[in-house]
Amino acid sequence: MPSQITHPVEDRIARIMTAYAEHPEGSVPTKAQWDMLAGLPDTATVALINHFRFRERAVYPDGRATELNGHEAFGLYTAVSGDALTRAGGHFLMMSLPAGTLIGDDAQWDLVAIGQYQNPQGIFAIFEDPEYRDCFIHRTAALAAQRVSLCTM
Repeated sequence: MPSQITHPVEDRIARIMTAYAEHPEGSVPTKAQWDMLAGLPDTATVALINHFRFRERAVYPDGRATELNGHEAFGLYTAVSGDALTRAGGHFLMMSLPAGTLIGDDAQWDLVAIGQYQNPQGIFAIFEDPEYRDCFIHRTAALAAQRVSLCTM
């Protein structure tokens, strides 16, 4: 019987996806998106450009009752995620309320944040961080919509 050989990156992706399985589609990277990230050179500096729109009332995927609005739930997430970003070797380049749309569709975003990582491994590391994983539920509850673009530098 041939032995089954697995690739360490594939195992890492599978562990992350299992850890975040309770979060709805569109709130975490898909397998294809993780594969794309894993395919980047380890020498590439990467940035995530995050566009966030908050819910009027937070909705937790585990069904818990809450009186929090989306902005308040997101505050619970950011109270932990900034330190996790630092532990993963990253930092914020910018976090701001959008001033408006200059070109393109007038999408309504409540917050834009740009985080930079030394390399793609930093993004894997933040998703593997236990404190980040525990606070991520607040991000999911907070957001009505999000768009996260990956850029390499």
